[in-house]
Amino acid sequence: MRNLILFIWRYNFFFLFLLLEVLAAYIIVQQNHYHKNVFIHSSGQLTGEIYEFTNEVKGYFDLNRQNERLAEENAHLRSASHYAFMKTSVNTVRYKDTLYRRQFSYIPARVISSSLSHRNNIWMINKGKNQGVDKNMGVISSNGVVGIVVNVSKNFSTVNSVLHKQTRLSVMLKKTKHKGFVTWPGGDYRHGILNDIPSHVEITKGDTIVTSGNSLLFHENIMVGTVVEAQLQSGESFYDIEIEFSEDYNNTEYVYVIRNLMKEEQQELMEDTENED
Repeated sequence: MRNLILFIWRYNFFFLFLLLEVLAAYIIVQQNHYHKNVFIHSSGQLTGEIYEFTNEVKGYFDLNRQNERLAEENAHLRSASHYAFMKTSVNTVRYKDTLYRRQFSYIPARVISSSLSHRNNIWMINKGKNQGVDKNMGVISSNGVVGIVVNVSKNFSTVNSVLHKQTRLSVMLKKTKHKGFVTWPGGDYRHGILNDIPSHVEITKGDTIVTSGNSLLFHENIMVGTVVEAQLQSGESFYDIEIEFSEDYNNTEYVYVIRNLMKEEQQELMEDTENED
């Protein structure tokens, strides 16, 4: 307190001058209609700009929470889409009814670790067993397929991304329904290889590649990429097809883990069929 008093006393003329300036400005504004209107207009504009700047700053720091909320809403919308349901038919002699049963649900997650430069790129997401994630679940983004869950802890999971030599996606040409497999040969993270499309199929640049639905991990018609180039070697029965991935794996942030609610039933049926053989 003593130092404060000494400081004010030392600069008392300056503070007196400042006080008189403020007092003079106040008198001018109060006694002159024009100056009063200018002051009100200017102060209102300044206050508005301050509030706008404050809201922008608060909005910037709130982006993560807002993005997570939007991801959760998108997961609910995906779970309500017709792709998440399996259509079944009940037939009698005179009556036919079509029923829908939910087959897929979606768990929103955020990518917290990723890579592009390795031959086998393993990512990490911020959801695990506590949130319903398990091994061998498909992972997608709003733009396309991302990878497959390979390990799970209580609150985190690791994912073999599409950019991994063990990731093999069952896909099809959207316009013809011909099926094949997409793999990543390494190198450019934007491009992959489509195999097993027979030579009699007509393929053009820009054709859309989507998931086939043959896998227990992904339902059909999830975007994978588009055809860049299709070559047919002399005497070969299948094309060599280069595709461009629809997802930009260099900036993937929010993803959805697909939970197949009928996976165990499907697996059990397949195992019983194999045992019979």
